[in-house]
Amino acid sequence: MEMQKSQLAKLKDNERLLVKDTSPKAVAALDDEDKALKLHKRVRSARAKYRRAASELKKAKKGKAKEKQRQVMIKLIFVEDALARVSQRVAELAEQTRSDYEERLGDQTPTS
Repeated sequence: MEMQKSQLAKLKDNERLLVKDTSPKAVAALDDEDKALKLHKRVRSARAKYRRAASELKKAKKGKAKEKQRQVMIKLIFVEDALARVSQRVAELAEQTRSDYEERLGDQTPTS
């Protein structure tokens, strides 16, 4: 889910940074598994935060509470999409690392 400018304007600085860091372009540029895992942890933490907030607002029926619930759900949808992107990148980097290890192992195979 792409966030619209009006939605981005309502975000706190740390939320805006998460949007930037989890953009498809930024995630594709990750080339270090440890950095990808740190980002993955940040996104999971944000997801937990928004899930708690959504749960607390689940029964909202009026005015501001209903709008707050809507904003939390928008953020939660975004975070779920971001988590999928980051998780996929972590898997790709792990596979790349595994292949590198196999290649090195193959290079060390004794020849008779």
